[in-house]
This record gives sequence, structure tokens and C-alpha cells, in this order.
Amino acid sequence: MNEINGIINLLKPTGMTSSDGVAKIRGVLKEKRVGHMGTLDPLASGVLPIAVGKATRLFDVFLKKDKKYRGFFDFSAITDTLDSDGVVLNRSDRIVTKEEIIAVLPKFIGLIQQVPPMYSAKCVNGQRAYQLARQNVEVELKPSNVTIFDMKIIDQYSETGYVFDIHCSSGTYIRSIVRDIATELGVCGFMAGLIRLSSGPYTIENSITFEELEITRRDSLISPEEALSFLPEIRLTSEKSIRELSNGIKQESKLPDGDYRLYFSEQFCGLATITKGIVKIIVNFLT
Repeated sequence: MNEINGIINLLKPTGMTSSDGVAKIRGVLKEKRVGHMGTLDPLASGVLPIAVGKATRLFDVFLKKDKKYRGFFDFSAITDTLDSDGVVLNRSDRIVTKEEIIAVLPKFIGLIQQVPPMYSAKCVNGQRAYQLARQNVEVELKPSNVTIFDMKIIDQYSETGYVFDIHCSSGTYIRSIVRDIATELGVCGFMAGLIRLSSGPYTIENSITFEELEITRRDSLISPEEALSFLPEIRLTSEKSIRELSNGIKQESKLPDGDYRLYFSEQFCGLATITKGIVKIIVNFLT
């Protein structure tokens, strides 16, 4: 049987962890090498790219891509998890207006520092933060730099609930955004729901459900070559050059610095990068 290599643009349902999604795909495709490219909380649904086989080598490439979300923010209470799955810690007496929220949003656009939620997958001394939180162990999580490219209110679904569309960098916690907006307004806030609309080149419009995967199976896989189609290409004609690159020997190039799809003749070989005129293969699909 031919090996299975590719990426599945999964439409993750609510109530399932990202790891559960990986395990289910592993069972459907009978392939051990499976991993997701960016965690989605059980409460959240939407785009979850899953790499299979050699495509797992592209993990770092897609993990760092921008994301787009639709978040449902409720400015009436705060929970220990910062979402609707948590225990309510405090409630707000004052109801904020749409105009008040819009007025503070510019403070959260651009490069900002963000403290992750205590219930998160952040590592603290070798343990996940959520594991420590469940043990009632208090730790101080360090803020990290994230970028919010755009954020706007697109609807209001209740007296205290608003729908936001957010375009942000990888590593952004949407639960932390609602907490920080609420703090700026002097009220409480939590995330009532979340849909990931896109992750890098993968969009919700092109995602597939588990039910569809059960039917289509291998046909659902996006090949590694197609997955990198947004990158320019380098084509080598010398067998010696591709052999040396595969063995870690760098080659010279006059092409601009950046990442490239690498070909030898018509064969897709992997992902290469050029830095100061030097080509180096960083993901090799020949081995």
C-alpha cells in the first residue's frame, strides 16, 4: 500500500479536544504519524489542520501562520477558564454599550503583550498550566508578544453578548482578549463560543467533517506539494546539487531570500530556504 502523506483541513466540532481529533484520524487512515497544527479548545470549533505521514515535517511551517476567528464575547461575568466551560468567579453589575467597546478596541490592535489564560497548554516547569490550575497551584504566567491585525464587532446576540471577527498572529489567546477588553471597560467578560475561520491557507469553507473523511479517506488529503503552493519554487537540474542539498551541503543562488518549494526536474523534493544567497533544504521529502 502506498504511504499516506498530506494535510487534512478538518472542521473540528465542539466538545472534542484537538488530540481526540488526531486519534480519530489516526484510526480512520490507519496511519501512526498524525499531528495537529495549532490547538483548538474543546469549546471551539472550526479549522484544525491535521498533518499525516511525511507532512508532519511541515509542522513548524503552518503552526506559525496567521489565524482568523469568530468569537462570542459576553461582558457579564468572568470564569476561572475565561470561557463558558468554567466556574463563574464574579459578575458585572454594569452593562457596557457597543460604543464603549468600540472606543477601547484600538488599544488591542497591533503588537501587544498578552498574558495566557491559566487554563492553557503553556508549559510551567515541565507541566501544563491547566494541569497546575486543576491542582489549585497558582503560578504567574509570563506575557508574550502577539499581533492583532484586525478586530471588529459584527453583531450583538444578547444584552451583554457580542460577536467579534479577529485576525491575529499565531499564539494569540482569544480568551485573553475578552478578559483584557473587559478589564479595560471595568467589567467582567468571558468567551461564550469560538469558531476558527482560517489557519494560514486553510479556510472553513474548504474544511471537511469527520463524516466526510470517513467516506473520502485518502482523497481528502492535500499533498505536501499543494500545501506549499503559496510559495515560489526552485528547480534544480543537477543531480549532484540535489544530492548535496539532501546531505546538508549548502548551495548558492541568486534568488531573493525566503522559503521555496524545491524540485529536481519535475519531482517535488521538499522545502528549502535561501539566506544571503545560500540555499539550504529544511524539509526533505526525498527520504
